[in-house]
Amino acid sequence: MGEPVIGTSIVVKGTSNGVITDLNGEFSITVQRGAVLQISYMGYVPQEIKTEVGKALLITMKEDAQALDEVVVVGFGTQKKVNLTGAVDVITGRELMERPVVNAAQALQGLIPGLQITQDKGSLENTPNINIRGTTTIGEGTAGNPLVLVDGMEASLNSINPQDIESISVLKDAAASSIYGSRAPFGVILITTKRGTKTGKVSVGYNNNFRFGTPIHVNRSMNSVDFATWINDTKTNGGSGVMFGEDWLADIVEYHNAKPYGPGSRITPDGKIVYSTSADGNGQFLSGFTRGVNDVDWYDVMYKKWTFSQEHNVNVSGGDEKFNYYVSGAFFDFDGLIKLGGEDLQRYTATAKLNSQITSWLSFDFNMRFTREDYDRPARQTDGAFSNFSQNAWPILPVEDRNGHYFYSSDASPLGLADGGKRFQTNGYYLSAGSFSY
Repeated sequence: MGEPVIGTSIVVKGTSNGVITDLNGEFSITVQRGAVLQISYMGYVPQEIKTEVGKALLITMKEDAQALDEVVVVGFGTQKKVNLTGAVDVITGRELMERPVVNAAQALQGLIPGLQITQDKGSLENTPNINIRGTTTIGEGTAGNPLVLVDGMEASLNSINPQDIESISVLKDAAASSIYGSRAPFGVILITTKRGTKTGKVSVGYNNNFRFGTPIHVNRSMNSVDFATWINDTKTNGGSGVMFGEDWLADIVEYHNAKPYGPGSRITPDGKIVYSTSADGNGQFLSGFTRGVNDVDWYDVMYKKWTFSQEHNVNVSGGDEKFNYYVSGAFFDFDGLIKLGGEDLQRYTATAKLNSQITSWLSFDFNMRFTREDYDRPARQTDGAFSNFSQNAWPILPVEDRNGHYFYSSDASPLGLADGGKRFQTNGYYLSAGSFSY
């Protein structure tokens, strides 16, 4: 109290003209008549003071109680951030609400230094990998994920509604292991969910978001002419004969230069209708690999141009010092980018949190959280399907025959995603905990 504050920033409002205080907390600055000074220092409330001619300024800085008293949840309770010595980062629920994402893990991306969120597969059912301390294991099939606790209960980041989160504390140093032992060698993520208000009033909240997504950096197939000549050059350079003979290559060029006309067919400038596949002497269609002349970008056939998703959240909270509650429900619907067969993820979440001060020395807390995820995709959408697709989806292969039906060139055809059946999967999570505090 009464001590000089060294290094306080003084800036003339609206300009870059400024100085800092010296070892005695004093400063001198030249300003125009009536200028306003902005005074700021970390941990103190910023001030604005209007200058007066011939009058010295005596400025008293006031501590910013809100900044100094910021509470951080750690393994051994709560602590003021100003007194914290461990490596802990904190994210508030407000920061997460502004990030429309599929799950809470994705919401943490880029917010905490050293926290790595990666996703190595594009399926909707795939969840991100979380890493705090860099490379943790070299064994195949092993993992080095941090321990995740939601209101003291071990849980998955992907099973919680991001809108229910009040704050997230990430314990990154050895203090995590000193508290949780062998369960936390790779760090700890502590999530605190919202709780009821104590104002005596009921509060009802609703929010939603609607999203449109589009794929980026999508591969593109060669056109049929480039592909055929490339294969011929490859075969020739390898010492074997060309694959696409003169007649076949001429048909490919003709189809490539024609305009779309109908299913599996195009029309040339002189009115000739040409087809993406032909029949043999017995009237049976030849394989696309044998005589196909189509000109198709299979990546355009497989993937959508854009996708839509939506999220709806509703919550009710209320109570007083003796009893308070928080109840929420949410619905999330996310469309995938696969066009053939389609894929979709729907998630339903419900949360209830009750806190009761039974007597001056006894309290009761109850938490309940339910999550259900319904996921569907083509039955043939496996890891092997995409490797087969990149190898066997030649641009000359017909997509449809002249009757408008899918034309299958081989068992690895991407069209199997559309007609090979659907796979449905449902995951449910229910967690509850009650506690008395004496």
